[in-house]
Amino acid sequence: MPGVLTATVHQLKIGLQGAAPPLWRRIQVPSAASLGFLHDVIQVAFGWEGYHLHRFQDGRGREWGEPPVQDGGGYMAAGFADEEEADLGKVLRAEGAVLEYVYDFGDSWLHRIEAEKIMPLDPGVTYPRCTGGRRAAPPAEDIGGIWGLEEVVYLVTHPEADPPEHFEDLVCHLREKVYDPGAFDPGELTVRLSGLTVRTAAKATRTRPRRMVRSRQAGDSQGRAQAARGPAGHRGTPAVATR
Repeated sequence: MPGVLTATVHQLKIGLQGAAPPLWRRIQVPSAASLGFLHDVIQVAFGWEGYHLHRFQDGRGREWGEPPVQDGGGYMAAGFADEEEADLGKVLRAEGAVLEYVYDFGDSWLHRIEAEKIMPLDPGVTYPRCTGGRRAAPPAEDIGGIWGLEEVVYLVTHPEADPPEHFEDLVCHLREKVYDPGAFDPGELTVRLSGLTVRTAAKATRTRPRRMVRSRQAGDSQGRAQAARGPAGHRGTPAVATR
């Protein structure tokens, strides 16, 4: 019918930049979803806990994130447009369009998001869903970013190596649970994604999973101040939070 828009789905390839071998996820998300909802999807897909700040940025330099958070002395502006007011389909308008997502301005986990396909929404499918990927998610936060991940993976897969003190507890834990850095199951991730309720830009609310609300309130002031400046360098000795 003329004038009627067909609901669509964005098939996204989301890769953790700098990871070798590549670490990525292929996820289908309704095009009408807000970038705030896409943030939640990425958090689940890569095993993040939501304890740190994040931001989206496109090739034109436009940035989206959470609005300023009240913190004792007032509001600390991060200078981002509200991610809940931007929808995926209008930010990534065509196949091949790319968006950047940074999580944790200290460790600077940089994700590259590419719109591989834009296709009609299938009413018989539950979205979001994962249709592919490679490698296990990082096993912990606050490990020094991609360089820390490489070190942890090496230590776990080389039991003869003695881990440094700041990684000792984490590495011993991962060795005991027989952590496999190459393991990934798209079906298992789809099950976890099914716990998310799609938020659209038109109907977006500030309601997020409890752990994410808690993290915003507990975020350190240094991280909030860095939000306006963009990602910082390598963090010092990490305080490891295991999963």
